Amino acid sequence: MEIYLHPSCFSSYKLLKKLKSDGFLSEITLVDTSKDAPGSLQKGVISVPFIFENGEPVLVDPVSAEEVEALISGNRSQSAMTIGQSIESFLNSVMASGLAVASSLIRQDFLHLVRGNFFIAASKINVYPHEFSLIELQQALTNEGSSYFQRKKALYVRALVYNLVRHAFWAGKAPRFSDSELKELILMQASVGRVGMPYPPQVSLELVKEVQQILAEKGEEYYRRIVTEQETIGQDKEYLELIGIRSSPTCSKIQS
Repeated sequence: MEIYLHPSCFSSYKLLKKLKSDGFLSEITLVDTSKDAPGSLQKGVISVPFIFENGEPVLVDPVSAEEVEALISGNRSQSAMTIGQSIESFLNSVMASGLAVASSLIRQDFLHLVRGNFFIAASKINVYPHEFSLIELQQALTNEGSSYFQRKKALYVRALVYNLVRHAFWAGKAPRFSDSELKELILMQASVGRVGMPYPPQVSLELVKEVQQILAEKGEEYYRRIVTEQETIGQDKEYLELIGIRSSPTCSKIQS
């Protein structure tokens, strides 16, 4: 089993801490996406943690340690997953990926994601028994994608804002942006270079206003949470050594 992670990812941190505590890490190969971006992207890793078993995509954030441990121990659930549960899993993984959620909000749909390794891992179709095919799942999301997107949109905007505030943290600035800065940041969040960028590359004023509203309401709260997460990771020398980081990073401070 391979787990793709990033040193700054708090979801990866919590997952690996639990797997280590439960004695499962010896069965896992860790891949740091910050050190192998081309290899990670080649395998469709656009979110972490991202998990492969025998080379096949199985899980992507959000991931529970219980699911990973069940795969390793061979104690997979025998309860059939419904197509509705698979769709919900996919929708939640879109929300957990900065690239996926930004690109979906720009397009106002997520149909560009309904293919490839991310889709397979997000749907959990390789983990749980099911009575529907991958094609049937793709058709369901294609036919009803607009309604699914609208149901999740408010949560997606909040997830996008959280990612943008994280950028502010790493830049050492307060979580405040002009409208033009937001448009630039959202476009950058939605692509890898120009890969994945919609054409024409435009961010709607409506989305900018929605983001500004959440920033005003939650920006400082999100910033404090991110500071806590990064300080927790940066101060955990055992964890940093586990993932091959030899020196603790210095957390950014807000610069006015």
